[in-house]
Amino acid sequence: MVNSANRIIVGLLILISVIIIYFFEVDLLLILIVSLLSFYDLVKSNIIKINYLYIYLLILIFLIFFSEYVSLYLILFVSLLSVFFFIFENKYRNISFVISITIFLYLFYFLSLNYRDLFYLIIFLSFLNDTSAYVFGNIIKGPLIAPSISPKKTWSGTVSSCMISFLFLTFYGFNIFVSILISISFFLGDLLFSYFKRNIGIKDFSLIFSSHGGILDRIDSMFLALIIINLYTLTSL
Repeated sequence: MVNSANRIIVGLLILISVIIIYFFEVDLLLILIVSLLSFYDLVKSNIIKINYLYIYLLILIFLIFFSEYVSLYLILFVSLLSVFFFIFENKYRNISFVISITIFLYLFYFLSLNYRDLFYLIIFLSFLNDTSAYVFGNIIKGPLIAPSISPKKTWSGTVSSCMISFLFLTFYGFNIFVSILISISFFLGDLLFSYFKRNIGIKDFSLIFSSHGGILDRIDSMFLALIIINLYTLTSL
């Protein structure tokens, strides 16, 4: 009960902070905080040595300031390629994961700069998805989806959260196919990061947010959704 109460309080504080940032329109502050805490998580969990941190910071800075010279299609392709490597290639697992996070942070910035409403919609839905999966999973319970990767994820919580996200996306104006894809991607992003953590032998990336883990434990569900929504903006808007 204490852990659940702590999880709820910390979650509410994070959500309130994001809402304040939204209304005061200091999006760059949110990007900066998420970026710094993400790199902190990567160092804290020994995924990257601090001596090599500057390389990825320089890559991120280059992408931000010279984005007009780099195709977003290429960036999305590299992101998906790095995902493939950290899933299937043990030798390059850590470095490909760090590249994935670096590109994620750029896509995070890019979406906030060009499609602010979509940017906050994805953040809101990730919170809603995680919370509804947690609540319905604890109320309904039932069989686990992938106990060896994510020992607490139930079919009841996942299906419920996907349905809720789907309804919000269709209400917002997305077509059925895109709504389904994004709804499922929240779960798959979470599972993907859990798979990575199990392979390197950690439970959380850090303990910055107490029972919520680190920032990477909070944004994991946005990872694939952000790739999809950026691709969507290229082809539909």
